[in-house]
Formats: sequence, C-alpha cells, structure tokens
Amino acid sequence: MLEGSGATQTEWLEGFGHESWSDVWTGAKLTGELAALETALAKGDTNSAAASGMNVGTLIERKLLRDLESEILIGLRLRTSVRVFESEGRRHSAEIKTRWQQLADAMWIVNPELSKRSVANVISALLATDSIRYSVHTIRQSIEKRKS
Repeated sequence: MLEGSGATQTEWLEGFGHESWSDVWTGAKLTGELAALETALAKGDTNSAAASGMNVGTLIERKLLRDLESEILIGLRLRTSVRVFESEGRRHSAEIKTRWQQLADAMWIVNPELSKRSVANVISALLATDSIRYSVHTIRQSIEKRKS
C-alpha cells in the first residue's frame, strides 16, 4: 500500500491508467531518456544523442511488443474456444441427426409407404419449439429410408 494514499498499489496504478509496474517503469525510463536526448541535442553531443535516441526506440519497441503479446494471447484463447465450440456443435449435430433417424425409422415401421418428405414434415413439427425449428429440407436430406 502506498503510504498515506489509502489505496493499494493496484488501485493506484489503475487510477493512472496503468496495468502493471512495468508500464510505470517503462514510462519513467522513457521520460528520462527523452530528457537526456533533449539535453544532448542542446549541448551538441551527437554520440550521447544517438545513444539516447536508440534507448528511446528500444523502450517504445518493448512497450509495443508487450501490448502486441497480450493481444496475441487473447487471439489464441479465442481460437481455442472457437474450436471447442465448433466440435461441440458437430457432436450436437450428429446427436440430432441420430434422433431424426430414430423417429423416421419408428414412423416407417408403422407406415412404410410414407415418403421422406412426409416423415421430415412430421419430425419438424414434432420437434419444433418456440426457439428452435428444424428445416424440413435438412431433415429430409439427413434421414435414410432403409429397406426392411
């Protein structure tokens, strides 16, 4: 805790728009190097000015890379979650198609003369809810009329 402030270090950092002490360190170092660069230029000391300029560039690059790294990590986590979501969707889709086939088989046992479209219409109406409605065309393409 910062003495006399009543705030934790994290609260203090966030109050100034920083997420970590490395941001504060980089900002302080960058400010110091810019001041050194300005002083060297005013004195005409090209060697010191060149060194300070390189340090400024390095600090800026370090900050940009750190920001880019966090964005890359976020992107990798998103990609992983999308893959999980897609695989769950494929598994769910296979379960639904299996259920459609079971219902179709049961209907064809009772009435083998029904067409795939007729069976698909019944399945679509049977499984429809307020939020889900399966396409008759999709069901018809997914089911197979098996020979008995």
